[in-house]
Amino acid sequence: MIRLHTGSGSWEIKLLGHHFPESEWLKARDNVRRLLKARKRPGAILLEKFPWELRDGTNFFGDEFTVLYARLSIERYVEAAELEQDKAAREAATSIAKTFEELGTFVRFVAFEPDVDGSPDVVATPELTITAAVVSRALNDAERLLQTNGAVSAVDRVHTALHGYLRQLCIESNIELTGIEGVTGIWKQLRTKHPAFAGETARTNHVSRIVAGVATILDALNPVRNSASVAHPNNELLSESEAMLAVNAARTILHFLDSSRQHA
Repeated sequence: MIRLHTGSGSWEIKLLGHHFPESEWLKARDNVRRLLKARKRPGAILLEKFPWELRDGTNFFGDEFTVLYARLSIERYVEAAELEQDKAAREAATSIAKTFEELGTFVRFVAFEPDVDGSPDVVATPELTITAAVVSRALNDAERLLQTNGAVSAVDRVHTALHGYLRQLCIESNIELTGIEGVTGIWKQLRTKHPAFAGETARTNHVSRIVAGVATILDALNPVRNSASVAHPNNELLSESEAMLAVNAARTILHFLDSSRQHA
């Protein structure tokens, strides 16, 4: 287990159950994130980056404490392990722990370890250059649900993040959306009016065929989310592999859109 922040006392950690029920944890995490952002502290980025849980812990001496903990796929663990030697990352972790304590919860450790029993990594949650509160919250919720409940539970949140991001792109570029609500309609406006899709290159024809396929994916994600996810009390749900396909497709589109926007 790698520790980015360690309070006083023994370094031993024996993880116990979750410190908060799910709804209380999400509220506590969001309050810490908002406070860090308002103070322009780097801990906000670290808190958003990984699927953290707040776990109770103990050790040989019977100490009681909490651990901000993330269990990561092998691929993400290798990436995250480099943070142990990063002074800024350790300072960010300490900032997170102190902010939790300021809001009433003492965090003794910020730590993560590899999930040696898990499946290969999925498409990573994109680190977006523009966002909105609903997009950030939805992406964070989706990441946590993937880790705790599986892909079926994450489909609705990823869809919400994608929907919100498409709208935010239009708002940023003053693209009219009056009377347009669904992701397919918003995508059509972006495809025809956003500067990221302007210009001709030698590869335009081939890339355009791929981009055209995005409209088909978006059109299919709507009924998948509405009729086969836990967004509504549906009788039949997606299989885990089908849900993972939907999650990965939405995340891939977000990666593409944010990269295209940056290079427009």
